[in-house]
Amino acid sequence: MGRMIHPPFFSLPLYPLKMAYALPLFIFFISFFTYLWTALPTIYWRDAPEFQAIGFLLDIAHPAGSPLYAVVAKLFTFIPIGSIAFKVTLVSSLFGAGIAVLIYFIMQLLLRYLITRKEGPPSLHARRV
Repeated sequence: MGRMIHPPFFSLPLYPLKMAYALPLFIFFISFFTYLWTALPTIYWRDAPEFQAIGFLLDIAHPAGSPLYAVVAKLFTFIPIGSIAFKVTLVSSLFGAGIAVLIYFIMQLLLRYLITRKEGPPSLHARRV
């Protein structure tokens, strides 16, 4: 068999460089303001009051704990706007918008891989000899 060299899938530009910054920011702000617009300004039921309390008291939530969420929520409780419940909901909106951008980047990476793939299943090695 001959040599098959797969090109790196980061080398293929799918759109201009300006779009590389504009589209993730657009996704972030649209999802952030959508979350914020539909957010409750007060306490609700189920997990919401628990996470709002751990944000204010810097306590431990139910198993899994969510330590990063608790620390970031505690920092957001010092912002001098709205109630504690709204401030912690603001943290949830921020994390939700961040996840939307992360999903965009993962999809972009997978699509680049699928576009540049020549043949055969993905392997752990970039080259086959």
